[in-house]
Amino acid sequence: MRGLGIQLCVLGGLLLAGSLMFPGGLWAEFYRYTGEDGSIHFTDDLSQVPLDQRDKVEAYSDVQPPQPPAPAAADADPATEAATRAKEAVTFLEEKRQALVTRQEKLKTEYERLMSAKAEIEVLRQMADTPEKQNALQAKVTALQTEIATYETEAKALKAEVDAFNKAVKTPPPDIVQSQ
Repeated sequence: MRGLGIQLCVLGGLLLAGSLMFPGGLWAEFYRYTGEDGSIHFTDDLSQVPLDQRDKVEAYSDVQPPQPPAPAAADADPATEAATRAKEAVTFLEEKRQALVTRQEKLKTEYERLMSAKAEIEVLRQMADTPEKQNALQAKVTALQTEIATYETEAKALKAEVDAFNKAVKTPPPDIVQSQ
């Protein structure tokens, strides 16, 4: 029983010493090796190093000290904070709006492509005078129907996102309403 107590004391002492050596810091180990083509590679996973290179691998350790805490928020001016939040919200909304516009433009281009393919099928329908041409025509019609269904799904999803975006833009955040 006494031996177990000594072992626990030694283990506790080692843990304490280890925690004093790296108080709150980050520790990382990474490896450097030369690839078959002569290029230098870095990885933090030794299993990623080819077996034939493991005996030549160079290991590095890096300890990052803890980062100082951010400045106290109590020092910040509430009006400045509100202006910063409002600016960030506007930037976020503008980025979201632009992403929606880009998706809408892509869907418009896809719609035009689908209508062109439909017109092409109508021309082919007039020329489908043999069973082989009719089979080829049917395959094109089936493929087009699948593409149209995909387009409609994407268009419906975009409409729902645009509606949600418009609703969010029309409803100010609670902290803006309270500050007015």
